[in-house]
Amino acid sequence: MADMLDAVRDRLAGMPPTAVAWGYALAGAAWIVLSDRALGLIADPGPWQTVKGLVFVTVTAATLFLLIRHAARTLRRAEEHLSQERRDRRRAESDLEESRQVLDVAGTAAGFGSWIYDAGDGGTLRCSAAARRILGAAGPVFDETPAAVLRRFHAGDRPRLRAAVKGAIAGRGALRLEVRLAGHDGAPRWVRVEASVLESGDPTPRPRLIGVLRDITERRIADEALQHARKVEALGRLTGSVAHDFNNVLTIILGAVDDLEGTASEADRHDAAAIIEAAARRGTRLTGQLLAFARRQVLEPRTFDANALLTAMETLLTWTVGKSVRLDLRLAPGLWPTTADPQALETALLNLAFNARDAMPDGGTLVIETGNAVIDAKPHVRIRVSDTGTGMTPEVLRRAIEPFFTTRKPGYGTGLGLSQVYGFVAQSGGVFHMDSTPGRGTTVTLAFPRAEAPH
Repeated sequence: MADMLDAVRDRLAGMPPTAVAWGYALAGAAWIVLSDRALGLIADPGPWQTVKGLVFVTVTAATLFLLIRHAARTLRRAEEHLSQERRDRRRAESDLEESRQVLDVAGTAAGFGSWIYDAGDGGTLRCSAAARRILGAAGPVFDETPAAVLRRFHAGDRPRLRAAVKGAIAGRGALRLEVRLAGHDGAPRWVRVEASVLESGDPTPRPRLIGVLRDITERRIADEALQHARKVEALGRLTGSVAHDFNNVLTIILGAVDDLEGTASEADRHDAAAIIEAAARRGTRLTGQLLAFARRQVLEPRTFDANALLTAMETLLTWTVGKSVRLDLRLAPGLWPTTADPQALETALLNLAFNARDAMPDGGTLVIETGNAVIDAKPHVRIRVSDTGTGMTPEVLRRAIEPFFTTRKPGYGTGLGLSQVYGFVAQSGGVFHMDSTPGRGTTVTLAFPRAEAPH
């Protein structure tokens, strides 16, 4: 019986007060109706009326007790839950404040600060303490309105910054740009602004930009110093390259002079004089190579016959490669006319001839052949220069056209020759290709667009 009462009590304690009240009301009404009917069947209901009243009072008292205790327990649990929520909230606020302080200290150490821009309600901006310091806040008072913060940037960069913010909010990608701050001492400081869009979860979503602000002034100064150092180094390499090219010109001239002194034939002296003149003219074109390095080379394209150009260069090429290398010209009949700068092409072919000569120190064969070709469904005139020299490894071949890359000893070349050949072909709208096999030689193919037929 006691177990049954405990079970009933626990069940009542777990029920809502309204359910217990309705249950009690229904039970009481049923008890009154049933007891009145039962008493109507008894001849003398007086004593039983008393019993009925006592039972009703007892049940009512027990039910009220349960209701009051249930309400007290519910209130106590609510107070405990509310107290726990308050403790959790205080702990979360404390952790959040600690995280903000840690982020601010880390941002100060790393040179960046955080900021949030809310595009709704006319736009509001919140900046961390580190971001305020980067922006030049001198005291505790800091105007965080977007217009006031924008005025802290350099006047020349404000339109870019404003357009970048609008573009990011409009969904045209993340915000990333480097702008200047208007320094108090007149010297601008550089900052990098980065942000991403975070959509609000409100029924009427408004985009927010959450980003960081990084001071990159020292990095910009270091980059400028590095660029200056690279320019100085490039000038030094360029000086060596010009000296190397002049040495090649002088080699041709001196070789022709030696042959001129050792021959009595008028025709041989005339050929030697022509070689000297051609080499001297090439020396005057070195200024064009300087322009090709400093900026885009000034080309003078015209229509010409590549076979005729190579025929005219045959003697010069022979002097260039020396007596230990055999020159083999294979000129295709019916070659299409082409359009390019013939003087620049002569310079490119001489560069390739010098490279081939250096790749065949024990002698060999230099083959220059022409032909018609269709590349990418377009007609081209092809000039292929092949040697039987040492060749290049795949690693060297991949870097062969990089400016200043060379495998020669210092003073014997600076690696500008192939890069200038490649630049000339590309600027002429042609195609450059190079293939090489160690121990078998190198083949360089130059292809130039076919000249349009005259109307």
